[in-house]
Amino acid sequence: MRLGMISKFPPEQDGIAIYTESLCMHLELQGVEVVRIGPNTQYPIKFSSSFIKEALNKIIEKEGLDLLHIQYIAPYYGKKTLNLGLIRALKLKIPVVVTLHEVQQDTKRGLKDRILKRIEHAVIKRASKVIVHTKSQASFIKSAYGKQAQCIYMGVEVKRNARKSRNLLFFGLISPGKGVDLLLETMRLLPEFNLTVAGRLGDGVPQEYLEKIKRLADLGNVTTEFEWISDIKKDELFKNNAILVLPYRWAPYQSAVLHDGVSYGLPIVATRVGGIWEVVHDFGMGVVVDPDDAKQLAKGIKTTFLKYETFRRGIEEYRGVANCGAMAKNTIAVYQQVIPS
Repeated sequence: MRLGMISKFPPEQDGIAIYTESLCMHLELQGVEVVRIGPNTQYPIKFSSSFIKEALNKIIEKEGLDLLHIQYIAPYYGKKTLNLGLIRALKLKIPVVVTLHEVQQDTKRGLKDRILKRIEHAVIKRASKVIVHTKSQASFIKSAYGKQAQCIYMGVEVKRNARKSRNLLFFGLISPGKGVDLLLETMRLLPEFNLTVAGRLGDGVPQEYLEKIKRLADLGNVTTEFEWISDIKKDELFKNNAILVLPYRWAPYQSAVLHDGVSYGLPIVATRVGGIWEVVHDFGMGVVVDPDDAKQLAKGIKTTFLKYETFRRGIEEYRGVANCGAMAKNTIAVYQQVIPS
């Protein structure tokens, strides 16, 4: 089987790039020949181009590909062009599998989300097969668009088991949607805990928000590192902290950071938004709380500390079904459904 994988790849400072490279490596371990297509590859095509279909056809011919697999979030493929080049490219002479890293289940936020949902519908309609990362996302796609989607967990590599302590970690892009400001306000209710906030300002987020975060972080129990975090530093952060906190206000995606936490054995406190909370709840890996509620978030953190070993057992269960080998095996099964026999 020869596969064309379309995505960003390392050293891009992008969580999907890291996820995709891991998937490619494990697919190759199971015998799939992978041709990487995108930035930092031999085929650095422009995702937002109106002629992406023609570019892909040339690669298909040259490499003798059996199918394509697209790692999809709308901003990759042109904000101004509304992804029209990609939508056109979904009709090729070989099957095209699409992994949706965002699913627009909530359109209450306004016009932008309604537009994203229309684009999402067009992508889903034309894809040979759709992959998502949570069962609720798969159910939503079935009910909203009438198309069957396959839930495949993101993939976990076991790196260590965290030791119980009162050290909390927020890791990832800094933005209002991630609720970093709320978490810092919550730390005033948790003087017995220590928090590390690590990550760079999100693309398009005003510098004023980072200045606000710096003011809120002026506490004795908060440490900050506002930059893109290297793999070496990331390893150090996850090893030195015990509880991962995801206080998001908006998250139409599953979280690569959540899976980093699982890799290191950190129980998780997550808000009930988007797709991030579902596996935390279903596998008993931590506490789920309502968004934008500092008192509830503080209570969730305290509960996670008290029930630490219970949640660690839930993490072990999830590791068993969401390991990277299983992720690759389940992805290959999807490929086999769409490749002509």
